[in-house]
Amino acid sequence: DNTAPFIAIRLIQRFTTSNPNPRYIKEVATAFRTGKYGDFGSGSCGDLAATMAAVLLDPEARSVTLDADPFHGVLREPILKVLAVMRGMEIKHDLFPILRLEGMNDK
Repeated sequence: DNTAPFIAIRLIQRFTTSNPNPRYIKEVATAFRTGKYGDFGSGSCGDLAATMAAVLLDPEARSVTLDADPFHGVLREPILKVLAVMRGMEIKHDLFPILRLEGMNDK
């Protein structure tokens, strides 16, 4: 069954780190299969409460020492970085017409 590891990898990459270790993936996949993680979950397969608890409460997700590791963290796409900086600086598109993303829906 490859559904549980697939879901585990995607949720871990979305919420905690882009490069999870196999133990972390196995822990989240087990929570997805069994529907239990500690006190969380109903015990039915695919319980997202147990799965998300495993994703967010795992020691790898909360470890302060991993912050110094250059391979730990979430990788952002370059356009998302640029947009985050623009939002942070409150740049208005009226001032910089070159920044307009017009024609994105044209194929």
